[in-house]
Amino acid sequence: MRISIDEYYPQDGVEVKQNNGALAITLYANIERTPALDGQETITANVVDLTLPLGSVEKADIVANFQYYFQKALAQELEKAKEVAIIPVQELLTDTDYKAHKVVDGVLSAVEYEPWKNLRQHWRDTINAMRSAATIEDLAAITYAKKPEDLNEN
Repeated sequence: MRISIDEYYPQDGVEVKQNNGALAITLYANIERTPALDGQETITANVVDLTLPLGSVEKADIVANFQYYFQKALAQELEKAKEVAIIPVQELLTDTDYKAHKVVDGVLSAVEYEPWKNLRQHWRDTINAMRSAATIEDLAAITYAKKPEDLNEN
């Protein structure tokens, strides 16, 4: 993700700290300085965070293999983003389980349940699409209906 950073970023583009028995690594790529109209300058970079087990790697190795670790960090961030994005959709499925139970109990007819059945399948398809998203941007572009009448809009 491209963000503004302050002028005190590490010159080698790698910041390593110990955090709760792990290495908290911040990687800065494509650092650019852009002059602003007020005489100041804006510094932007692609910044990603990576967490690795303590003692698993040295900073010199990260610097020497920067692109490998940068891609690893992007993949780690994508997996975390997927987990977060899937939770509300999974909750929608769980919260509507009772509809299927009503059909089994004979309280809701198959015709009355059909829109909910389609919506629940839409949510399962959405979860599968989220799991297979290749980038955070792809993941963010995934939308889903929240009620049966919204299905035709997505």
